Amino acid sequence: DASSDRRTVFSVLITLQCFLSISEYGTLHNKIRKETRHLANRLKTISANQILTKLGFPAGWHETTEKIKY
Repeated sequence: DASSDRRTVFSVLITLQCFLSISEYGTLHNKIRKETRHLANRLKTISANQILTKLGFPAGWHETTEKIKY
C-alpha cells in the first residue's frame, strides 16, 4: 500500500530533505547513520536490519549509505 509506505520514519527522513538546508539534513542523516551503526555493534538478540525494516529503511541502509559531506 503506497500510503502506508509514506508513513515510515524513512519516508519522513526523505521528505525532510526537501525542507531542511543541506547542512541540517546532512547532520541529521549522518547522526542517524552513526547511531544505527553504533546500535548494530551492540545488539545481540536482534539485528539492526530488523529494526530498520520496521522503520521503513532499506535493509543494510546503515552499511551501504554514504556519509553526507557538506
